[in-house]
Amino acid sequence: NVSNTTIDEASLPEHSFHAVTMLYVLEHLTDPFETLKKVFSLLIPGGVVIIRVPHTTPLVRFLSAVKINNNLYDAPFHLFDFSPSTIIQLLEKSGFSSISVMPGEPTMPNSYMERLVSVSSGYTAKLLYRLSNGKYLLPGISKTTIAFKPGDAKEE
Repeated sequence: NVSNTTIDEASLPEHSFHAVTMLYVLEHLTDPFETLKKVFSLLIPGGVVIIRVPHTTPLVRFLSAVKINNNLYDAPFHLFDFSPSTIIQLLEKSGFSSISVMPGEPTMPNSYMERLVSVSSGYTAKLLYRLSNGKYLLPGISKTTIAFKPGDAKEE
């Protein structure tokens, strides 16, 4: 079934999903914490949420330093920005555990130059992440976060 509604307005039973994906959603919401609490309630024990968010603060700082105007923080763009530590804190506060953050796959903008920058920086981020054994996350690159609702799915 498909419905055109928000997660807050949808009448969905608790513990009814094994997985929820939120790709480039969280940064646009007025209350990401409330949304994550709702997602938590919708997942079965052992369920997973997969989140992809940009990490634009380093990019905004760089563009500002070189005097390039940008609108990344203007509505309807990003209402929030999440560093790896802030997304982990938000998920933990929402009840999730076993949280891992990693570089996401590069996006593919229409412009050749933007695509070139995205792909080269994205694969550089992945390489540095692997070479550091998962300890280094290149700032300014979108991150994919995976978190689990504690419990055993067999209990449901």
